[in-house]
Amino acid sequence: MFCIVVKQKSIVEYYSMPQSTVSNIFRQEMHNNQKQDSETRVRKPKSSKTAVRALLKYARKNRFRSLNCIASEFIESTGIQISTRTVLKYLHQNGFKNYVAVSMPHLLKKQQRNRMKWAKKHKKWDNDK
Repeated sequence: MFCIVVKQKSIVEYYSMPQSTVSNIFRQEMHNNQKQDSETRVRKPKSSKTAVRALLKYARKNRFRSLNCIASEFIESTGIQISTRTVLKYLHQNGFKNYVAVSMPHLLKKQQRNRMKWAKKHKKWDNDK
C-alpha cells in the first residue's frame, strides 16, 4: 500500500495533476484488474453431464419432492456432494420452475345440488338441438 501512495505522489508531481484524479485512475485500474481476474477464473463443476441428466430424470419422476429431498437422494445414489442451491440452479437451467398451485374453493352444497339437477336434466341432451 505504501508503494502505491509513493507512486501516486510522484505521478502527481511529475504530471502536475490533482491527487484525486490520480487516485481515481488507480482505483479504476485496480477494479478492472479484479474483474479480469474473476472472469478468467471459472470454477470446474463438481457434477458431470451424466450426473445432471440423472438429477433431471429423478426430478421429472418425483415432481412434488422438495429440493432437500432431491438433493439428499441424489447424494445417496451418486455419492457426489451437492447443495440444494446447486440442485435449484440445475433445475432452473433446464426449464423447471417452482410455483405453488392455486387452490380452488370447494363447491357449496347448494351449488352441488344445482349441478346435479342440471346434469340429470341434460343427460339425454343432443348437440343438434
